[in-house]
Amino acid sequence: MKQITAFLFILLLFACTEGKQEKVAIITPPRVEMLTNPTGIDQEPLRFMWQLKADVNDVYQTAYQIMVATNHKNLEKEKDLVWNSGKVSSDNSIYIPYEGKPLESRQTYYWKVKVWTNKGETPWTVPNHFTMAFMDSSDWQAKWIGLAGKMDRTG
Repeated sequence: MKQITAFLFILLLFACTEGKQEKVAIITPPRVEMLTNPTGIDQEPLRFMWQLKADVNDVYQTAYQIMVATNHKNLEKEKDLVWNSGKVSSDNSIYIPYEGKPLESRQTYYWKVKVWTNKGETPWTVPNHFTMAFMDSSDWQAKWIGLAGKMDRTG
């Protein structure tokens, strides 16, 4: 009887853990130029960074993949991307340079990152975004505001 009880306990334990996939690590927080979801970025090349957080010891990054799109829907569907780094074998997670299509002034971009570790892979991050500043002097269309001619200060 004890053998049957032990067998049923092991079977029950196996059934309860089957199908559960624990997250080994998560990415927190993904940033662009050390900022979360920044607006008015004029740095070229743009640089990405993140931290890996794990609940167990001895977990380290072995590869990453970054995707960037001009809208949330394309990023979600992983189509019409302005950059897909592909899987890059690297333990680097800071100052990863953007290497995609040229970034446009005043455009908002959406991005996500995924990391492979020595113990598995992380899920994709939730989409983050960044907005570019005026990238070229021709983007500035303002005209000087003031009085025409000289001002008389003797008043």
